[in-house]
Amino acid sequence: MGPQSQRRLALNERTHTLQANSNKRKAGQLTLFGGVAFDPSKNCVVCKAKLAGRTSHKAHHNLCTNNKRTQGRSAAAVHQAQLDKSLQQHFQAPLRPEEKASSRYLTKESAQVFFEKRNCQAKPTELTTTTTATATTMNSGNAASDLTGQQFCSQVTDTINNSAFQKEHEKSRAPLAMLAFAKIVMEKVNKQKQSTCFNGISMVVPACKEMHSSPQCHSIVGQKLLLVDWEKMHSLKVTCPCCK
Repeated sequence: MGPQSQRRLALNERTHTLQANSNKRKAGQLTLFGGVAFDPSKNCVVCKAKLAGRTSHKAHHNLCTNNKRTQGRSAAAVHQAQLDKSLQQHFQAPLRPEEKASSRYLTKESAQVFFEKRNCQAKPTELTTTTTATATTMNSGNAASDLTGQQFCSQVTDTINNSAFQKEHEKSRAPLAMLAFAKIVMEKVNKQKQSTCFNGISMVVPACKEMHSSPQCHSIVGQKLLLVDWEKMHSLKVTCPCCK
């Protein structure tokens, strides 16, 4: 017998030894909360007596499958089955003559309440407030140097309509309007040292009255553009590793 066969026999013997010495759980199936599951041969008086050859005149346990009323279901399951049966009978029953085409609740007052004019003015959200404040700052604070919301909209629309720009970013997962906005910001705003468009390192896309003609610009209103500029924020001039 070679060494490989000897190892295989040793492994088989070790496997059988471990299986024989394993501590098997004596209890039956466990429930969801760690208790012992119901066993009709042990917990039901009638089934237990039948297995022992005796006759019991008591009723089967509520959790026993031989119980004709519960069929082994819990009290909550039996109650839910009764509700389902009552609802099924209710919805399958035909309509009574007085219920067909009834105008019992169709009064003049209810019709007037339904057709009256409603005031559907939406409450201003935090995003709208931030956008409005940013647009106001652009239009009044530093109009000579910073672009207004209308100028942003027109330049972003022109950039989106550029076929070269579309071909360059056709495989990008970011919205095309947001890429065009970032390009305009880098070319027009980032070069200015005292720009009021940025609040720290973030800038909110402003809104304007003429934005309804450009759905691309309207879709990015309120979005934030982040600019990590170490020199502007912390006066740190970080050199590019490729330029060394």
